[in-house]
Amino acid sequence: VLSLHQFLQGGEGAGCKAEDVAGFVTTEDSLIRAHARNGMTWQLGDALPIASRRCSVDEAQKRARALLERCAFVGFYEDLEPDVPRLSRELFARVRSPVPTLGLFRLGALATAHRRRVRKYAATLTVRERELVVAANQQDLALYAWARKRAGRTNSLHDDYHSWLAS
Repeated sequence: VLSLHQFLQGGEGAGCKAEDVAGFVTTEDSLIRAHARNGMTWQLGDALPIASRRCSVDEAQKRARALLERCAFVGFYEDLEPDVPRLSRELFARVRSPVPTLGLFRLGALATAHRRRVRKYAATLTVRERELVVAANQQDLALYAWARKRAGRTNSLHDDYHSWLAS
């Protein structure tokens, strides 16, 4: 949500300009609402566009969990480098390439680990903005926590680069 807000700060994307985080997560603009309020739950559990939704948010949560349970692989952005060997072994074992794609990908994943392990956008929020983002995304947060627990993921995101380096 915060990454999308940052992207829209320049007026990109849907032709609208996001002014502040509070206005972004409370807007009535249907395109922004679809993404800024439990977008992951709706995308996986029913339909992202608000006009296409056919169930309650609780039903969308159940459907999203059921979909994730059927997936051959569920990756986590912040765990990209340890996921690469597993992906290679479980899903791409028969893929052959003259380019050392896996090695290059792992190198890139390692080089960008700091961006995935730190809550860089969240660190800029006021307490009120953080509360609004969390309130607008309770279903997404619950789905993410459920998926991480189901996958046995225990690493944590850091509030700043200093705490990440110290870990």
